[in-house]
Amino acid sequence: MSIESISRIEKEKFLLSLDEDRFREAVVRRLFYRLGLKDGRDLCGPEEHGKDALFYSLDLMGEKEYVAVQTKVGNINLSGKATTNLLDITAQLRTARESPYVCVSTRTKIFVSKVYLIASGRINAHARERIVESIKDVGIKFLDRDDLITKIDETCPEIWLDIDAELSPYLQALEKRVEDQAVISNDAGMVFGAQGGFLAAADESYIDVKLICPSTKREQVNGRWKDSFDLKEIRGSGLAKLSASKILVLGEAGSGKSTLLIRLAYLLAKQERSRLSRTYRVPVPVRARDILEAKSEEFLIACARSVQRQTGLSKSPFSLDDAKAGRLFLLVDALDEVLGDSNRRTVIQRLNEFHAQYPKCCVIVTARAYGSIERIGEIASYERYRISAIGIKEAEKIVRRVNKTGIDDGKSRELLRKIDNIHGIDLNPLLVTVFALIAEADKRDIPANITELFNKFTELMLGRWDQEKGLSLQYQEKMKEHLLGRFTFELHRGRKTRFSLEQFRGFAEQYLSQINALKDLEPVVHETIERSGLFRDQDGELEYRHHLLQEFFAAKGLPNLDFIKSVIAEDWWRNSIVFYFGSNPERVEDLLDVATSNYSASCDAYIAIGLALQTCYLSPLQDRIDVWKHVVETAAHATQDIFSRGDEEQYPLSDFLMHYLAARDAVALGGIENVDESVMRWATEGNGFAFGNPEIRRFWYLAALVEIGSVELVRRYIQKSPLKDNRLNLALHLGCFFFQKVRTATRERKQEAAEITKMLSTKIAYHQALLAKEFRGQLLELRRGKIVALDEEEYMGESERLD
Repeated sequence: MSIESISRIEKEKFLLSLDEDRFREAVVRRLFYRLGLKDGRDLCGPEEHGKDALFYSLDLMGEKEYVAVQTKVGNINLSGKATTNLLDITAQLRTARESPYVCVSTRTKIFVSKVYLIASGRINAHARERIVESIKDVGIKFLDRDDLITKIDETCPEIWLDIDAELSPYLQALEKRVEDQAVISNDAGMVFGAQGGFLAAADESYIDVKLICPSTKREQVNGRWKDSFDLKEIRGSGLAKLSASKILVLGEAGSGKSTLLIRLAYLLAKQERSRLSRTYRVPVPVRARDILEAKSEEFLIACARSVQRQTGLSKSPFSLDDAKAGRLFLLVDALDEVLGDSNRRTVIQRLNEFHAQYPKCCVIVTARAYGSIERIGEIASYERYRISAIGIKEAEKIVRRVNKTGIDDGKSRELLRKIDNIHGIDLNPLLVTVFALIAEADKRDIPANITELFNKFTELMLGRWDQEKGLSLQYQEKMKEHLLGRFTFELHRGRKTRFSLEQFRGFAEQYLSQINALKDLEPVVHETIERSGLFRDQDGELEYRHHLLQEFFAAKGLPNLDFIKSVIAEDWWRNSIVFYFGSNPERVEDLLDVATSNYSASCDAYIAIGLALQTCYLSPLQDRIDVWKHVVETAAHATQDIFSRGDEEQYPLSDFLMHYLAARDAVALGGIENVDESVMRWATEGNGFAFGNPEIRRFWYLAALVEIGSVELVRRYIQKSPLKDNRLNLALHLGCFFFQKVRTATRERKQEAAEITKMLSTKIAYHQALLAKEFRGQLLELRRGKIVALDEEEYMGESERLD
């Protein structure tokens, strides 16, 4: 429903359809609150003294000015019985002006400065004149339907959401959109086709990802209650059943965040359409950047517009009462695609304001696991879940669905095991889908890193796929790839994700003119944009089907090392830098140049360097180890900085563990387990180890061994020379726990990881308790519609009561 499309007649009929209580509650009270007035207590009854409701505002000196409201439904005029009613209204207005309201709690008498007569119909001129002549008081004000409609349009348009809100057609459209795409074809563009993630959300094809959430566990030991840190695991679809009302889902590129939200919307649509009870819930999928771009538009109106664009419906699927009753299930995708900390903060602030106003509603936000996301203060109140890498069984299901006539199960299983160890990214739905698409066209073994895998995929999408089907294309995919690389780099440098067809055509015209191929402009634009299947239309603009594809092509346009150095610490460029070095796996000396530049001093730069290092598999191992030492050294310094700030931070253990989880992939260089003891000696005894805790570098070496699967080495090392700092042991315990519960590995390796966690469990008991206390300190409590943090005093009081 477009608010502009609602006629004035529809608005007038809506106001007249309300009874007096509903009119006062749904319209007048909401409007006055939006205009900045407070209180709004209902005084209807024998003691009202002409006042149906009482509001107040603050004057310039901070003093309260009280306003009384008298509400009436229908028209107020001088015809027929209305004359008698007008006498009653006049008497009520006079009483409201002259009689004080007695506040019981303060025992004070409150006189009002204004009395508003507010009608859902018209108050004609003769009625107004009669009232003014009878009372002769400038404090009597009038608002009728014409005034209300203007004010509502200006300040509170969401009230009109209650006009013709229709849920059932919306749920049906949402359910049908998924089910119509239930069969995934291996046709070019289908997997990244117009329906996007809807292809993978239907029952037959959906892979239910695992989510890990840190939590506290309370158990009774020797008659006393004890809190301990724990990790709970749920299926992604289980989010629809949680009691938490604000949830943040973190996951790497391609891990299935968007598909998860679509799946949740689909499940809710199916469930609610089958029952439509009073406790129904309305799924509201929306992109984070749409919330930002709505700017001053009322939040609920922006959400209504978004779901209408997605389903093509003309009416809003939800009403304002749905929000008030907590029926809305807000599914906000891709916070990381909102650029800049201030803009991301604005999105979260808008979500928090919505939730504060409608605390019974649920809000789920997805984002990549960027440090900059974690540092947004306004997001601290969200319960966090991380998406785990998928296993071989889930990957095989994707292969079977995408490539129904492709390679046999035995070969696919073996290749998937190799993909699970590919340089640059964990096994996830996007990576497996890309593999499945190229497996039929190219029977050779899989590439050695993620960049080469994407090279094969985009080569197919840009033309070779059609050639193998017998279609004759005039233009080589290399030309289109080069054009896309240059264009996407400029798009990415401008911190944008959308563009118009005219913008691309203009860029292509300039590029083709430079290479003397301007005559090919229209065919090249058509094949690149429309036939490739790499793009989708979003509200009249184009964008890549997946943001990772934009990052891949932006890497092809990176001009030089100086530019890479200048952006090495920025989350926005991290994957593009990884793709760049994945395209140049023999140039580790360039990465060393970047690592040792002044730009890399930032605490976030070493993560991008460590991830890029893993794609340089053609470079000599010793050269890679030189860069790896820089990554470990920087990670160790960052860890020491966190430890040194411990007393200043409210949650020091939580901060350290978040740092560990963000950095552990960056140190995971395959090959360090195969060299002699020199790497271990460097980690404990090497030069440059000038800061306070001599164990930190060794910890990061052990953390790297866990991530590359050499847990047996870790077990032997900590048996021989255990870590003394139990904060480090706590993180190592967490890493081995993840390896045991989440990673795809042999039973023997998982058993080794389980033995490590057992060896460390007694050492970290005290710090686990401290961590549990920190987490309880961060818990939020819903009290009378307000979010309140449990402080230490409340926590201790609660613990004593439970004891």
